Amino acid sequence: MLGVPSVEGLMRNRYVGRTFIEGVNRADRVRMKYTPLRQVLEGKRVLLIEDTIVRSTTLKSLLHHIRERGGAREIHVRVACPPIVAPCFYGIDMSTVRELFAPRFMQGDRPTVAEQEAMAKDLGADSLFYLPIEAVARCIGLPENSLCRACLTGLYPTEAGERLYQLAMLNRNNGAGNGRTYELATGNGRGR
Repeated sequence: MLGVPSVEGLMRNRYVGRTFIEGVNRADRVRMKYTPLRQVLEGKRVLLIEDTIVRSTTLKSLLHHIRERGGAREIHVRVACPPIVAPCFYGIDMSTVRELFAPRFMQGDRPTVAEQEAMAKDLGADSLFYLPIEAVARCIGLPENSLCRACLTGLYPTEAGERLYQLAMLNRNNGAGNGRTYELATGNGRGR
């Protein structure tokens, strides 16, 4: 326990859908989805726990609103998932490397303190720290080899996933990336 009071500083509009899934106007939907409570946040140091950062559009907008509309003095973000560094080809719509937040900053397989500081600055936060990758299996009580962690490691459990990741990296390095990797694989939009 940190001994820090937990106070609800955001009101959530339950009628606005998942902003992660929205393809366009994600930042506008965040503004409608969350209302920072100025009477709770003004002049405060805020610790915001985020489940994950995929593209960062939602979080950037939220942090801006917490600071501007809520009047928070500082915002410190803690992410309950390691950095998403590779696309998921197994059902979650994040299929290009270019659209992911963390790979733009990271040089190695885990973020350094300096890289996390750069990420925090880009997001508009005062600090940012991710959960380390080895903590995922430990947190849910399963062995690492029983989990798919491809989006966290770039190591895919299937040959098809590995081929798509190689194509995704090739597309990123060649400046391509508009469209889903599996659509770019064939050029016809139908996948493999």
